Amino acid sequence: MTRRAAALAMLLNAASTATSLGAQAATSTGGLTAAVGHWAAGASNAAGGTDAGITANGERWSGRSDAAALSALARRWFGAADSSFVANAMSNGAFPYAVHDATTRFGDGMLAVDFRLDGGKSDQFAGIMFGLTSRGEYYAGRYNTKDGNVAIWTFANGERRVLAKGAGEKQLPLGAWHRLELRVRGREVQVRVAGHPELTLTHQLDSAVSGRVGVWVKRDAVTAFRNFTVSAVGKAN
Repeated sequence: MTRRAAALAMLLNAASTATSLGAQAATSTGGLTAAVGHWAAGASNAAGGTDAGITANGERWSGRSDAAALSALARRWFGAADSSFVANAMSNGAFPYAVHDATTRFGDGMLAVDFRLDGGKSDQFAGIMFGLTSRGEYYAGRYNTKDGNVAIWTFANGERRVLAKGAGEKQLPLGAWHRLELRVRGREVQVRVAGHPELTLTHQLDSAVSGRVGVWVKRDAVTAFRNFTVSAVGKAN
């Protein structure tokens, strides 16, 4: 086994033994609360310790979510539990996500988060979610290794749909920290990986959006996040 492979194995083993948040439980030190998927508090490191943050582990997720817990989160975040929020989160097309509690309504501004790709059977994946509504519909910007690019997606009615993919490609190393940034200005959305200009995509949405924000991953991905920041928050509609 190579030194890099051994280090990555150590990271994955530590992540698998971290304290589980479950799908809809506690909040990490970064202020992110898990809604869908299997999440653990903290981000394991190669020394066997745990850094501040939150980790999604799709390899340990059953693929199911608890309706009662989702309803409780909907009431917490939106004041009421819309049946569509639960239905979307429990659909076969749902991807894991965690919500930034302190940001109730984000419009124009910048979202950013450090991410580390630790594993995934079919893909390694990290995303920022924005425009989450009380119906459980949202947009997201992501980087993945399968395509080696950034892209912007939307999720509604239990289905994901890609809106645009960046032309530039680059395979980012696993087990290393990178920073994903997403800027919203009216209808314009830009997603990029800091320090990699080829991994930049700008897209015009059909209309301006606002809503809750957070992080987003693929169903089988193992991804750590830390230092989620919001530089500006739009006014409530």
